Amino acid sequence: MTQAAEAVKAGEMNLSRASKEFAVPRNTLRDRVQGNAAKKPYERPSVLGDENERALSQRIIRLQRLGFGLTITDVRRLAFQFCEKNSVPNNLFNDEKGMAGWDWYRGFMRRHPELAVRQAQNISHARAQCMNRPVVNGFFDMYENEVNSLAMRTSPHCLFNADETGVQMHLRPAKVLAAKGNKSVLQVTNAERGENVTVMACCSASGYYVPPMVIFKGKRKKPEFADGMPPGTLVVMSESGYISSELFLKWLEHFQAHRPAGNAVLIIDGHASHVKSVAVLDYASANQITMICLPPHTTHFIQPLDRSFFRPLKTYFDQACKTFQSNHPGRAITKLQFGTLLSKAWGKAASAENAMNGFRVCGLYPIDRQAIPDYAFAPAEVSETTIQSGVAESVDTSTPVKAPESSSTEHADTHHADAHPSTPAQSEPVPSSVEVSFSELHPTPKIKRVAKKPGGRKQSAAVLTSPAYRKALFENIEGRTKQPAADGNMVKPKTGIATEKGKKKRISLATNQHSSTKKKKVTCRLDEGPKPPMLPRSPKLKQKTANKTGKSKKTTSRPAVSTQRDTTPCGTCGIRCCDDAPPRSWIQCQRCTVWYHNECQGLDEHGPGMFECIICENAD
Repeated sequence: MTQAAEAVKAGEMNLSRASKEFAVPRNTLRDRVQGNAAKKPYERPSVLGDENERALSQRIIRLQRLGFGLTITDVRRLAFQFCEKNSVPNNLFNDEKGMAGWDWYRGFMRRHPELAVRQAQNISHARAQCMNRPVVNGFFDMYENEVNSLAMRTSPHCLFNADETGVQMHLRPAKVLAAKGNKSVLQVTNAERGENVTVMACCSASGYYVPPMVIFKGKRKKPEFADGMPPGTLVVMSESGYISSELFLKWLEHFQAHRPAGNAVLIIDGHASHVKSVAVLDYASANQITMICLPPHTTHFIQPLDRSFFRPLKTYFDQACKTFQSNHPGRAITKLQFGTLLSKAWGKAASAENAMNGFRVCGLYPIDRQAIPDYAFAPAEVSETTIQSGVAESVDTSTPVKAPESSSTEHADTHHADAHPSTPAQSEPVPSSVEVSFSELHPTPKIKRVAKKPGGRKQSAAVLTSPAYRKALFENIEGRTKQPAADGNMVKPKTGIATEKGKKKRISLATNQHSSTKKKKVTCRLDEGPKPPMLPRSPKLKQKTANKTGKSKKTTSRPAVSTQRDTTPCGTCGIRCCDDAPPRSWIQCQRCTVWYHNECQGLDEHGPGMFECIICENAD
């Protein structure tokens, strides 16, 4: 039409010829040439009015950014309530259902293209509260100071992030093409729910990946489980299938063997297996590994592996499972095939670009706290509790920071700072002609923090290998394990185990847990050296041994050694219990009653339920 009008105005052709050549109506072309404005098509005016619809659109966007998005039904019901409260004529609304009609909704969405229907993702109240500016700024202050003190500002190869994730050993159904209207779309898999396998990953800011550690659920490890794994993978077994302090220590040794020489910064989350083990912190300090703990419930925005690696890893793993299922129909995916499938996914996901992008978007390298988007802090605005910094050098304390005024609900409703980085800050428009606004009809919900029980675990961002943290951790564990009474004849640990003098049970100071007694018998090997001195048997143990026949060694309890002023020596190293600094876990042979350090016998912190030294074992 524009070209035809220009041709007629230039005198190149008349109206009839231009109408035929450009295939446009002759009368419309004449109106365009004469300058007559085209008439706009008729459109029924909106029920709420343009000003009220803009206010409703702003309210929808506001609630969505705070984490309380409205559904289609909520919007239709809110529009109906607005008309009822403000006496707006609404002949087209459904009075029986109490909501606006579908015609109004479709017209509203057409008039406001800034709105769209999206699938929301769940976020817990804890994440909504803890992901706030004081917490993140406090962490970046601590992280930047530590990196500067180690002179690693320009050393991305020395900055590492480690975390574990669960991978299901089965094919997860993906979107497939199907007949329109078909309500039953199925996908044949080897199992409806597969066994969980924990994969411990670690990458540096320069794009280097440490070979993973794979944790299978079970007790006995077969050599075949390592077939097809990525080169250098560490395969271990766990009864629960999840990581523990002992397994994390093994991974730390694995990490030490594959990282570059010199100082290193290891960024981890606040899982108990990472931050509550004295043995882990001792090993890290001895090998120049500075461990930094992230603030709780903030890893979805400031942990590189969560931001850029785990999702593509699981996507490629699902694709590998799909290929395996297509090539081997009817076969299940087991531990024997897991290594090959993981290797295919790891090779595609473990790219240098993914690792570097993860550190960049988290602001960890280059260090830039402004890399965290503004909308990440929006859900914290509706918290009615005092915001804490979440950064501490100790175990149980954190520095409280006064909550800003924007955290209150009233302030959040009346003075909204737009959290989206691409749009300027603006307040929700409130038309002057209305009696009840949309924010009054649908106020912003409050996030109430549930009070934890006294003595619950509290973890904040901290430099785990710092002397202050280690001292606080040891004092915290020691305070929970030893509480002498006023008379001095009773020791009552916080775990609820009260014991009399001379019959005190040994508590593991590395994990603050009582030694388990549900383990089966394990034969341990003594270090080479002279035969350790024997202690006399207790009368009770002699009586129990005399009443038994054969080699039956089952018992329901195990003797223990006093935790105060005890001169019992270790049968292997000879160090007395009272000379342990810090205190360590002990175990006693059930036949000769000699006490040993768990670590001297190569045992974990809990130890087996039944223990028999090699001397007694060979005596049979």
